[in-house]
Amino acid sequence: MGFDFRAPFRRIRPAMVAASCAGVVLAYLTGMLVTGPFHRASGSMGAMLACTSAVVVLQTPGLRESLRAGLLRVAGTAIGALLAYLYLRLFAFSTFGMMCSVALLVTLSMLLGIPDNGRMATITLLAILLVSQQNHALAPGMNCLLRFVESALGVAIGVVLAWASSRLSPPAAAAQPVQCPPAAAVPCRPAAAPEPTAASVPVPVPALAPTLESTSEPTSDSTSDSAAAAANKKETGSPREAGL
Repeated sequence: MGFDFRAPFRRIRPAMVAASCAGVVLAYLTGMLVTGPFHRASGSMGAMLACTSAVVVLQTPGLRESLRAGLLRVAGTAIGALLAYLYLRLFAFSTFGMMCSVALLVTLSMLLGIPDNGRMATITLLAILLVSQQNHALAPGMNCLLRFVESALGVAIGVVLAWASSRLSPPAAAAQPVQCPPAAAVPCRPAAAPEPTAASVPVPVPALAPTLESTSEPTSDSTSDSAAAAANKKETGSPREAGL
């Protein structure tokens, strides 16, 4: 069989491609517009977080899975923003502090059973710390709030476009069941008689030897009775002698 060059192109979903392009553009504009009025210097970082959130949601197959990925993204952003806020309130930015924060966040995610070991939370944490390192005048609370809102808006854009893409995409054709030829009938054969085992073979019983009672001489009781009868006959004599 020759190679079908059209097979790879059948996997292309134009609706998903269009949704990804539209999601990136909308997330970028939203991040810039939301961050601009409050802190224009960190607008590019906000646009990056919004675009990342939208792409994560749109690249997940299935509307239900896209919604789940979006919820995990928002939850991870909230955890990362909270830990970054606590760190910035207590310490100034440093490379060692950033490393310790990431280690603590990954360990906490493992203990809580967060999927992907808090990948989304780690990305948000790093974005907030890097923005704080470049803009010392930005308050930690405002920095964390802006990053959370940007990520949440990117998730919302991704979910809406994923829903629109699922509505526009043609449903996948149901797979036809494979019909297999019926199996050949196997002729029935009578079950073979079981071979006799050692336990089932009858064992001949030897004849018993004659008992002692059947082969022995008459007992002493019978001998004594015969002697008594002979003596009685001698005393009385024959009937002829009694007549004389």
